[in-house]
Amino acid sequence: MEDRLSALPDELLLQILMLLPLIQVDGGGVPGRFVRVVDSILSVYDRQPSRARCDFLISVSREDNVNVARLTSWARSAAELFEGDFLLGVETQRNEGLDSEEDQFSEWSDSDSDQEPEIFELPYFEFARKITITLNASFLFLALPLEAGAFTALTELVLTKLCFVDGAGAALSEVVSSCCPRLASLVMRFVQGVTALTLRADSLRHLTLSCVHGLRLLDVVAPELGTMAVHCCFVASQGAVLRISAPWLLRFEWADCCRERTHVGPTEHLNTLLVGELRPVTWDQGFIAHSNFDMILRHFRRTQLLELHLPIHPAYYFD
Repeated sequence: MEDRLSALPDELLLQILMLLPLIQVDGGGVPGRFVRVVDSILSVYDRQPSRARCDFLISVSREDNVNVARLTSWARSAAELFEGDFLLGVETQRNEGLDSEEDQFSEWSDSDSDQEPEIFELPYFEFARKITITLNASFLFLALPLEAGAFTALTELVLTKLCFVDGAGAALSEVVSSCCPRLASLVMRFVQGVTALTLRADSLRHLTLSCVHGLRLLDVVAPELGTMAVHCCFVASQGAVLRISAPWLLRFEWADCCRERTHVGPTEHLNTLLVGELRPVTWDQGFIAHSNFDMILRHFRRTQLLELHLPIHPAYYFD
């Protein structure tokens, strides 16, 4: 398809773009054209006197050959030019044909790359309501902003298929607890590089942690938290610590290894408790991981609905 967008006069292009509630640019086409299109859009918005009230979504594929410096530049421009949602998706690895999320995560986290590690620096988005970051590339690492700032309007943060740089776990705890005053939902799936997550979030209402590999400490104090899910985070973390203080918790989902050092505060309003046994998985240490659902149940006094999900694996149980 011919690229006619870049050839339009800036005035006409701006009039068209200002009518759109969503700007979405998907890669995978002719190399180089994708970069020109994104640069053209950002250049046009940069000429208007006020921020655009629209969402900005960028999806990068392996064919686009976009370097991390340009990704960082695009993110900084989006933080300055837009007041809507921001999504950055980098998909350079393929996970087709894998049956489960655990298999996909193992394939992703174990993959090798001939490229030198590069760091994508996420800037502060003062006006974005929702941020979604996917860095499905073994050579890309995520770094959080260290300078003073805030995600003032942010209500939803989604982090998937990415690896933090060393020490970023502490930075994530600080950013969520101190720089996101309106954050209501935090979702992390297939994440590496976070060994400790300490959240002090008065506005947080939903928390999902799925396959946060290597997590050894989860300490949550969230007085408004209503729903929480933990899946496959502590499987390979011996001696892990879990502490939850969420007095208004209504729904709790657990499919993970329950360690001895677990403490859950009063949950008098709990409506649904869903506990699932892990699919038997043999890890490098040579043991088979289970969720020990009977142990996690001891930390809850009451619930209106209890769901137990117990998979039957013939190769393990009936061999």
